[in-house]
Amino acid sequence: MSPVGDADQNELPFPGGDLAFRVAGTADREWFFKSGRQTAEDIANGLAAVGGRLQACERILDFGCGCGRVLLWLKDLAGATALYGSDIDATAIEWAREHLPYVTFTVNNGLPPTEFPDAFFDFVYSQSVFTHLDETYQDAWLAELQRIVRPGGRLLLSVNGEQSFQQLEKTRQSQGIPSGALRIARDMKGLLFITDDQWGGMFPDFYHSSFDTPAYVFAHWSRYFRIHCYIPRGSLSFQDFVLLERTAPGESAETPAGRIPTSGEAIREAATLVGLGPSAKRPDQPGRLWILARKVVKRILRHHSSHEREVHSAVVEALRGLDVNYRDLQQQIRQQDERISQLEKERAR
Repeated sequence: MSPVGDADQNELPFPGGDLAFRVAGTADREWFFKSGRQTAEDIANGLAAVGGRLQACERILDFGCGCGRVLLWLKDLAGATALYGSDIDATAIEWAREHLPYVTFTVNNGLPPTEFPDAFFDFVYSQSVFTHLDETYQDAWLAELQRIVRPGGRLLLSVNGEQSFQQLEKTRQSQGIPSGALRIARDMKGLLFITDDQWGGMFPDFYHSSFDTPAYVFAHWSRYFRIHCYIPRGSLSFQDFVLLERTAPGESAETPAGRIPTSGEAIREAATLVGLGPSAKRPDQPGRLWILARKVVKRILRHHSSHEREVHSAVVEALRGLDVNYRDLQQQIRQQDERISQLEKERAR
């Protein structure tokens, strides 16, 4: 049974255009409800990637809940599961308290701490919060979430990945603003924070637009949590989701598949997996999947020096899926093959 309710959106409370815009980027009523429901489903699907179920959680926190756009669709969980919502927007929280009585709401400051006890939550999700924070604020909140999630508890946090960054580039190009320097800056550091965006003046000074690369997330966020998987476009088919686990004190947060701190190391790992590295061994009877993967990695190696960022995204997305079943992995590798072929065509133009 799906944890996402099937209520008629015409019967659900609407917070008005201003509050809707703050969480959905538009005052449109239909999109407010549609995006809230889809995000709730995306969250449930993301947790299911490691066999988790929202219904099995004792306490769930919507971190950065706004006026409750997602929590509106999780009412069926209330009772067996204690639902919490937290946000910096006191006006949104006031409205949510009045219209969503099955949720416990709190107002948090721009920086930690929150009022929650240590190891309090089984699951925390956050849609489009870390997408607006610079590195200092991201680190502060990762540490706070580490404190309030119990060992073994999971988190699902969205980030602005490649899809979001390409949209930024298209927007700037349409405005006649060069964006090449931004991509270089993002790729060199792994995280880009810009302040000349649409959020200026609408929210606090620290709240703007942030773009994280997968390599940065794997290398940096693993200091706080074990990273189970990175889901490109997992949130509303636009932002990327990162599924994390709070480890026990003293337990390494290193992911079972290993961190991927740089694209060069990812390339070498991929090459070894498919028998291309100096210490790699070719299987006696290589299967079709192994041969296909080898073909893809060969092409990646050939073009690595000329377009490292595209290669890294392809490798990360392919390698993180190595623990899924054969059919899913085969499909992922084929998708990466098609993507790289398209990149080659674009590069040749």
